[in-house]
Amino acid sequence: MSVAGLCLGASEVLGQPAIDVSTTLELARENNPDWRAPAQEVEMARDKLMAACLFGQLNRVFEG
Repeated sequence: MSVAGLCLGASEVLGQPAIDVSTTLELARENNPDWRAPAQEVEMARDKLMAACLFGQLNRVFEG
């Protein structure tokens, strides 16, 4: 019997639903702060870039 088979058998005995690897990774990405931190940093960088672009549009320079 494989390790995966043993794990699935143990989860069924304990009354827990069996989940596959992709579901496990999805749950880890959603709930693990170490995995969420890089995504949050990217989002903050996008927000700063958007603010810089908006500020550049509002700060016009007139030359005569």
